[in-house]
Amino acid sequence: MIKPVVRLSAVSLVLFFVSGCATGQSEPEFETQGGQVLSSTDTAPADLQLTCSSAVASQFTLPPEKVLPVSSSKLPDGNFEVRLTSDGRNYVCTVDNNANVVSIVPA
Repeated sequence: MIKPVVRLSAVSLVLFFVSGCATGQSEPEFETQGGQVLSSTDTAPADLQLTCSSAVASQFTLPPEKVLPVSSSKLPDGNFEVRLTSDGRNYVCTVDNNANVVSIVPA
């Protein structure tokens, strides 16, 4: 007969490994925009995010080091929307693949 302590330890060990397998696999992150589901891989490249950060700092006379990109997504037209923040204020910048800023608006 198996002692209760050994049985409990064996069950605990099995549950530990099963829970590790279940949480070890991560699902891709998705965000929605206008009813479309966008994969997290559809974000603006870092250089385009920095372009928007500089443009917002210049247009609103903010210290460049205080304007930070917080998220971005690819738009249906191929441009990127970059959401930025600075001292509690939010901005939305649209930029194309050639680093041309299309628009900047406070959000």
